[in-house]
Amino acid sequence: DTILSSIAVHTCDIPVFKATTPLSTRAGPSCRATIFNPTGDVLFTASNGGSIAALDVNRASHYTTSDDSILWKINQASPYGIHALYHMHPPHIGECIVTGDDEGVVRIWDVRSCANSTSSASKRSAMAFQD
Repeated sequence: DTILSSIAVHTCDIPVFKATTPLSTRAGPSCRATIFNPTGDVLFTASNGGSIAALDVNRASHYTTSDDSILWKINQASPYGIHALYHMHPPHIGECIVTGDDEGVVRIWDVRSCANSTSSASKRSAMAFQD
Protein backbone atom coordinates (compact mmCIF):
# COMPACT_ATOMS: atom_id res chain seq x y z
CA ASP A 1 0.00 0.00 0.00
CA THR A 2 1.41 3.40 -0.93
CA ILE A 3 -0.84 5.52 1.33
CA LEU A 4 1.03 6.60 4.44
CA SER A 5 -1.85 8.36 6.14
CA SER A 6 -5.51 9.20 5.77
CA ILE A 7 -6.82 12.11 7.82
CA ALA A 8 -10.33 13.55 7.63
CA VAL A 9 -9.59 17.27 7.85
CA HIS A 10 -12.59 18.96 6.27
CA THR A 11 -16.17 18.26 7.25
CA CYS A 12 -19.33 20.22 6.64
CA ASP A 13 -22.58 20.17 8.59
CA ILE A 14 -24.69 21.42 5.70
CA PRO A 15 -23.82 20.32 2.16
CA VAL A 16 -22.92 23.34 0.04
CA PHE A 17 -22.25 21.59 -3.26
CA LYS A 18 -25.27 21.77 -5.56
CA ALA A 19 -24.02 20.36 -8.87
CA THR A 20 -26.10 17.60 -10.40
CA THR A 21 -23.57 15.96 -12.70
CA PRO A 22 -23.05 12.20 -12.23
CA LEU A 23 -19.47 12.77 -11.04
CA SER A 24 -20.46 15.16 -8.28
CA THR A 25 -23.64 13.77 -6.73
CA ARG A 26 -21.99 13.34 -3.32
CA ALA A 27 -22.75 16.45 -1.29
CA GLY A 28 -20.43 15.74 1.61
CA PRO A 29 -17.13 17.33 2.56
CA SER A 30 -14.50 17.78 -0.11
CA CYS A 31 -10.86 18.80 -0.01
CA ARG A 32 -10.56 21.07 -3.07
CA ALA A 33 -7.02 22.41 -2.90
CA THR A 34 -3.67 21.51 -1.33
CA ILE A 35 -0.24 23.12 -1.40
CA PHE A 36 3.02 22.57 0.47
CA ASN A 37 5.12 25.28 2.05
CA PRO A 38 8.60 25.70 0.46
CA THR A 39 10.32 23.36 2.93
CA GLY A 40 7.69 20.67 2.45
CA ASP A 41 6.99 20.14 6.14
CA VAL A 42 3.52 21.80 6.16
CA LEU A 43 0.61 21.00 3.87
CA PHE A 44 -2.15 23.61 3.55
CA THR A 45 -5.63 22.44 2.53
CA ALA A 46 -8.92 24.10 1.56
CA SER A 47 -12.46 22.71 1.39
CA ASN A 48 -15.80 23.09 -0.30
CA GLY A 49 -17.22 24.07 3.11
CA GLY A 50 -15.00 27.16 3.28
CA SER A 51 -12.41 25.93 5.79
CA ILE A 52 -8.62 25.99 5.56
CA ALA A 53 -6.12 23.96 7.57
CA ALA A 54 -2.41 23.32 8.00
CA LEU A 55 -1.04 19.80 8.51
CA ASP A 56 2.32 18.72 9.89
CA VAL A 57 3.61 16.46 7.11
CA ASN A 58 5.96 14.52 9.41
CA ARG A 59 3.15 13.61 11.81
CA ALA A 60 0.71 12.94 8.97
CA SER A 61 3.17 10.60 7.23
CA HIS A 62 2.94 7.95 9.92
CA TYR A 63 0.38 5.21 9.56
CA THR A 64 -2.36 6.94 11.45
CA THR A 65 -5.78 8.49 11.04
CA SER A 66 -5.35 10.73 14.07
CA ASP A 67 -5.88 14.45 13.75
CA ASP A 68 -2.71 15.12 15.82
CA SER A 69 -1.12 16.29 12.59
CA ILE A 70 -3.53 19.24 12.20
CA LEU A 71 -1.52 22.31 13.24
CA TRP A 72 -4.45 24.69 12.90
CA LYS A 73 -7.81 24.86 11.19
CA ILE A 74 -10.09 27.77 10.42
CA ASN A 75 -13.70 26.79 9.94
CA GLN A 76 -15.70 29.28 7.88
CA ALA A 77 -12.60 30.96 6.49
CA SER A 78 -14.99 31.75 3.64
CA PRO A 79 -18.79 31.54 3.55
CA TYR A 80 -18.38 29.77 0.20
CA GLY A 81 -16.29 26.86 -1.00
CA ILE A 82 -12.59 27.59 -1.45
CA HIS A 83 -11.19 26.33 -4.74
CA ALA A 84 -7.80 28.07 -5.02
CA LEU A 85 -4.86 28.02 -2.63
CA TYR A 86 -1.43 29.60 -3.09
CA HIS A 87 1.57 29.89 -0.77
CA MET A 88 3.79 32.98 -0.79
CA HIS A 89 6.57 34.36 1.36
CA PRO A 90 7.17 38.03 0.57
CA PRO A 91 10.19 39.33 2.54
CA HIS A 92 8.42 42.38 3.96
CA ILE A 93 5.27 40.50 5.07
CA GLY A 94 6.24 36.96 6.04
CA GLU A 95 4.64 33.62 5.26
CA CYS A 96 1.14 33.92 3.78
CA ILE A 97 -1.40 31.78 2.01
CA VAL A 98 -3.89 33.13 -0.49
CA THR A 99 -7.36 31.62 -0.92
CA GLY A 100 -9.93 32.14 -3.65
CA ASP A 101 -13.57 31.15 -3.18
CA ASP A 102 -16.59 30.40 -5.34
CA GLU A 103 -17.85 33.98 -5.12
CA GLY A 104 -14.63 35.46 -6.50
CA VAL A 105 -13.21 36.70 -3.19
CA VAL A 106 -9.44 36.48 -2.71
CA ARG A 107 -8.15 36.49 0.87
CA ILE A 108 -4.56 36.78 2.09
CA TRP A 109 -3.82 34.97 5.36
CA ASP A 110 -0.84 35.57 7.64
CA VAL A 111 0.20 32.04 8.58
CA ARG A 112 1.78 33.23 11.84
CA SER A 113 -1.55 34.72 12.96
CA CYS A 114 -3.43 31.57 12.00
CA ALA A 115 -1.05 29.40 14.00
CA ASN A 116 -0.97 31.63 17.09
CA SER A 117 -4.60 32.60 17.37
CA THR A 118 -7.10 30.80 19.57
CA SER A 119 -10.36 32.40 18.44
CA SER A 120 -12.03 31.91 15.08
CA ALA A 121 -12.90 35.60 14.78
CA SER A 122 -9.28 36.68 15.12
CA LYS A 123 -8.23 34.15 12.48
CA ARG A 124 -10.00 36.06 9.74
CA SER A 125 -7.84 37.19 6.89
CA ALA A 126 -6.37 40.64 7.02
CA MET A 127 -7.34 41.43 3.44
CA ALA A 128 -10.17 40.35 1.17
CA PHE A 129 -10.38 41.44 -2.44
CA GLN A 130 -13.35 41.14 -4.76
CA ASP A 131 -13.98 42.48 -8.23
